[in-house]
Amino acid sequence: MAISRYEQRKTFEEAEANAIGTEYIRVDVLPAGDAAKLRRLIRSYLDQRILFYTTRHDRELQQINAATAQNQNELWSNVQVPAMSQPTPLMALAVSGMNDVLNSQGYTQAAWWNRIPVEAWVLLEGIAIAAIFWWASVLVEQVCC
Repeated sequence: MAISRYEQRKTFEEAEANAIGTEYIRVDVLPAGDAAKLRRLIRSYLDQRILFYTTRHDRELQQINAATAQNQNELWSNVQVPAMSQPTPLMALAVSGMNDVLNSQGYTQAAWWNRIPVEAWVLLEGIAIAAIFWWASVLVEQVCC
């Protein structure tokens, strides 16, 4: 169970990284000013995503998630405005790529939440400790008697 969930997280993380990288390149189809602004926003967004993966404190994770949501809103609005003013297939490609970035974050977040509960790990450790004591008592009984 742990291995399959770990593999799923790795797959979603890789897909998220690919989506961000692809969108970083795709913003070239936007007007130069919009592309430069979106690149800055994507770099900021990427920094937040890296912090998400490296932080373990709940309070910091809440702040990171809030900043990520704000970045996502800015990213979407900054790709939507130029796309609405020039609805071309190239603009649709940029919008589609941004949609992939936003969706991939959600999939990754869900995979991170889908971990084996702490209670299950504690139960497993308890069973292991009980088994060790039982086996030790069997060995002591065989040696002594």
